[in-house]
Amino acid sequence: MCGIIAVIRQKSTRVPVPAAPLAQNLADLHAQLAAPTADLCDRLLDAADQLEQVDQVLRGVAGLRSLLFDPDATAAIARQAAVLQADAESLELALDQP
Repeated sequence: MCGIIAVIRQKSTRVPVPAAPLAQNLADLHAQLAAPTADLCDRLLDAADQLEQVDQVLRGVAGLRSLLFDPDATAAIARQAAVLQADAESLELALDQP
């Protein structure tokens, strides 16, 4: 887990988005990574794109407010992030096998 360090220079103009759909996006991403229907490279590229989108939404004051307003969704996001980390570690181990 990492800490959040912020320097706020001006008032944010972004509107916080609901956090619950982000947790569902991460859960869907886990299912996509587990599905053997597509090429692994394509699945990983798609996963990276989706994770970057979630990251962008959660950045800054608007992202922080999204997380603070919905503690249950925040916990779900943390759980899904742990699942995705385990997915990444499993894929890395599988790729290291001869």
